[in-house]
Amino acid sequence: MVLEKDTKIVIDFLKENHQDMNERLLEVIESSQNGIYIISDQKISFSKQAKKLLNVKNEISKDSFYRRINLQDKLKVMRIINEKRKHHKPYEVIYRYKVDDEYIWIKEHGICSYQNSDKRLALITNITNQVEQDKKLHRLAFYDHITKLKNRNYFNKDIHFLINYHVPFALFIMDLNSFKLINDNFGHLFGDYILKSFSSRINNELKIKEEYDFYRLSGDEFAMVFPYLTKQKELERIINQLNHIFETPFQHEHYQISITPSIGISVYPKDSTNPTTLLKYADISMYRAKNESFNNYCFFNKNYYQMLLEENSIENHIKQLIKKDLLKIRYQPIFDITNMEIICLEALFYDDRYNLEKVFDIALKSHLIVLLEKKIIETVLHDIKQYHHMLPSNIRITINLTPKTAEYIDVFALIKNYMKNHKVDGSRIGIEITEQYFVKDEKKLNDLIKKLQTLGIKIYLDDYGMGFSSVRNLTYLNYDHIKIDKRMIGNVFHNDKCKLFIKSMIQYSKEIDCDIIIEGVETKDQMEFIRKLGVHYIQGYYLSKPKNINDILENDLRKCDEIVKDTIS
Repeated sequence: MVLEKDTKIVIDFLKENHQDMNERLLEVIESSQNGIYIISDQKISFSKQAKKLLNVKNEISKDSFYRRINLQDKLKVMRIINEKRKHHKPYEVIYRYKVDDEYIWIKEHGICSYQNSDKRLALITNITNQVEQDKKLHRLAFYDHITKLKNRNYFNKDIHFLINYHVPFALFIMDLNSFKLINDNFGHLFGDYILKSFSSRINNELKIKEEYDFYRLSGDEFAMVFPYLTKQKELERIINQLNHIFETPFQHEHYQISITPSIGISVYPKDSTNPTTLLKYADISMYRAKNESFNNYCFFNKNYYQMLLEENSIENHIKQLIKKDLLKIRYQPIFDITNMEIICLEALFYDDRYNLEKVFDIALKSHLIVLLEKKIIETVLHDIKQYHHMLPSNIRITINLTPKTAEYIDVFALIKNYMKNHKVDGSRIGIEITEQYFVKDEKKLNDLIKKLQTLGIKIYLDDYGMGFSSVRNLTYLNYDHIKIDKRMIGNVFHNDKCKLFIKSMIQYSKEIDCDIIIEGVETKDQMEFIRKLGVHYIQGYYLSKPKNINDILENDLRKCDEIVKDTIS
């Protein structure tokens, strides 16, 4: 070994100025917290500190020393030392050494003699406390403290390892159904008990010959990885076992709690070769299983994923329309066919990029419907203010409102405020309550209707006859008009039940003194059929499509008589 220049200077200085250098060196060695040993002639001599560290009293044989080293560690130590000896280099090894029936961790730095390969000088340090501290840090970093399972960090490390070595595997992502409800009702300590019980049941009762790894990622989200298992039948066999395990409720004190997992599955490399993407695909499949599937599990499906991407694109599109004030509103007239006058204009959101039904379905799922309808109301009242001098006083503009919006915001205060800001009278406004969507709180909705009517606003029960239409709503809600869904008139000549439904609704409306409006009239025959039944009000493409408000004001309102003559002839 070649010493550093400065080190050689120090040694030379000591030799010149201290004749008792050997004694001084011994003092330094004996006062050090580290131990030193020397191997010579198959015997090992120890410094005072080394004897204390290793609990030896005198020199011992080389074989005796090695017998106390952990077998696995010994093989590694000998390999490293032999390798370094060949190249005349110092070495560093860490190993477990048995002292009083317990292993301590030793870190050893050493160098072999150039002249005699059997001779070796080594500096040893007890690093047991450091190793134990490192183990604690490792447990904190890579294990979940509640379930003692591997955590997300370990999961990421394992997944990358499998992918780097091209090992095919299936990934299960699971969460516990109704876990939030359990936490909210019984507290987090009980929730922790459920998490521990869930993980221990799987570890103790899942009897499969294949190896797997089990992780808690966060909250009630768990992951399982099955190397070399990728076939659907094999994976469904495991899922059936998991479901069987959780058929028995959890027992805690005097509570019995039934817990079942929802499981999403993705497969490497079939679904993706990217670890983040695999996790995302399994996560998507798990939420699909939770919300849509009859079973409690779903395999990743590319078509479903493409649909989600489209839905996300539509969501972002809606957000941009609202944020940048780019909503387009078109208006479709409602006609009184006794004199062919326009009595109402229905405000309809228009989008030239996506199908409107799809837009509204996605807005309803994501609660964007509230922001969308709020913006539509504001835009329509702005139009009423802007064109009030051109609109005949007998024409209302109706605005669609889903029950969901009424659940989440104070619609009455919102409309009243907009009416005040835009100086619009209630006699100009109608609200169409969309009947095809489920009414969650009938009383709250009816109270809103009554309050809106105090402002002079008329209420229209829209799309009646489809979706969640209810006889209960006919008898309970305080509406002014009923609009029959367009699919009824569309099938009137092909389905006698539709014809009978329309006739019965007309009779019902006469009995309660409520006007009926037939939507979706697209042919002359349909209009004549309605006219003969004594219905006065219709809406549909036969008389007018939805149009820009300027087109209606400049053409339709001025030329109603000419339009009527053309449509009847």
